[in-house]
Amino acid sequence: MVGSSEQGPEQDGEKRISAGNRLWEKTLERERRFRRDTLALLRAVEGLNAAGPMAQVLEAVRGGARELMRGERALVRNMPAGAAGEAAPLMALESWSLEARKTIWLENALAVQGLALPPLEDGSAPGAAVATPLFEAGRPCGVITIYFQSPRLFTRSDERLLQNFLGPVSAALQRAAER
Repeated sequence: MVGSSEQGPEQDGEKRISAGNRLWEKTLERERRFRRDTLALLRAVEGLNAAGPMAQVLEAVRGGARELMRGERALVRNMPAGAAGEAAPLMALESWSLEARKTIWLENALAVQGLALPPLEDGSAPGAAVATPLFEAGRPCGVITIYFQSPRLFTRSDERLLQNFLGPVSAALQRAAER
């Protein structure tokens, strides 16, 4: 009995240290993720600010969206005022987002029946997708769609990152349209 009581406090102390280390590791991982996301947002907005003509702005939006969300492919459909009827036909996910006037998060795009999504560069079907409308003066003026290789869970951090990116995107698109 004496031997088991002597090991009890030592084991309890080791468990507390181990739990403390796990908590510390989780905290460090959260901090690293936050810093990575912040730097990605900063680079994406810098790219938007450096872009001049519409073609450069659209490429900056695509590149920024891919980097922020760690996606495989990003598309931007810009609908200049008065040209909405002349714009290229929108895919189902883009139309859905514009009609709902909100971001559509598909964590498992393969599970949605009848949804036509463009293939990724390797020819495979996207596993997940996000589509978010762009607004100018309260009117939809375009949509950003981001595709992912495999299904994934989207976090509140993903939502905040994308939301924080949309303001500078709209401003850059408006600046380019006014040129």
